[in-house]
Amino acid sequence: MNRTERFVFGFYRSLRISDPCQLTIDHVSSAIKLRVQYWDEVSEAVYYKGRYCVFIDERKSLQQQWQDFGHECCHIFNHAGSQTHMKSSFLRLQEDQAEYFAKHFCVPWFMLAVMSDLTVFEVANVFNVEHDFARDRLEMYQNNIMGGLSFNAMLSSATEIR
Repeated sequence: MNRTERFVFGFYRSLRISDPCQLTIDHVSSAIKLRVQYWDEVSEAVYYKGRYCVFIDERKSLQQQWQDFGHECCHIFNHAGSQTHMKSSFLRLQEDQAEYFAKHFCVPWFMLAVMSDLTVFEVANVFNVEHDFARDRLEMYQNNIMGGLSFNAMLSSATEIR
């Protein structure tokens, strides 16, 4: 398990969230007392007067809104300060990190692990994400499993050689 997977697992466990039907903006934001506003601008997270607020683009589909929420939560949990005067390379790094985080936040590995032989279509429907997002996340999950299996096979072989 990597750092993001550990964080997401611990976060949801602390909130007693264990089922994909609990993965909604309303449920998660109310559990952590995070204010969410819908507006007709791009989604963003802001820190104002000692509180965070996530602004979600109401023009987007429900799937895109959930994915944006995951993205903005990364900025809240992992990044500090304003991106307004940030160098473009550092801004790109934070945005890439937020996209990676969103995939884990919106489609947690521990929920995927109890489901078998899921298709991209099923992941998209079960976790209420877009098809491309589901495809990318399922690929990440499967690569993780294959990497773990390969590593375990290597360890097993190394043990047998001794």
